[in-house]
Amino acid sequence: MAERRLLDTTELFAALPPDVLDELSGKARVRNLRRNDLLFAQGDPSHELFVVLDGRIAIATRSTDGRESVVAVLETGGLFGELGLFDGDPRSADARALTDARLLALDYEPVRDVLGDRPELLWIIVRLFSRRLRATDEALADAQFLDVPARTAKRLLEAAAGDDEFRL
Repeated sequence: MAERRLLDTTELFAALPPDVLDELSGKARVRNLRRNDLLFAQGDPSHELFVVLDGRIAIATRSTDGRESVVAVLETGGLFGELGLFDGDPRSADARALTDARLLALDYEPVRDVLGDRPELLWIIVRLFSRRLRATDEALADAQFLDVPARTAKRLLEAAAGDDEFRL
């Protein structure tokens, strides 16, 4: 099962033994999205997290006047929707398919059970949150100190990530 193999390579779940991964993947569901489909909106209740099986998902926040700021673009193996796992608060951003996409959806409860049995996994989550906070800090600094063309050039270079070519 491709979904199980991908779950095994996702940072949060990679440290789990095969039997626990099998149990979690057995409780997961595949969600198919078409390009531009909204998976969830800022303010929606949160009860599941997602792993991108294929496609691209944009995570974006909205201002009260309707402007949108994309805070992350996730591709195969990307994990998102996990904040509510810890605080139970509504979604803090929108998640929209940039392309046709397949996602693995996993309710919070089985994940909470695993974390309760293996508290050492919380350090993996702390690392994940730390990386995301650093990226947010960098984006905030860029917004403050770089003009739009410089920010765009920086994002394009990051998207290329050392490749000779990439597709927008």
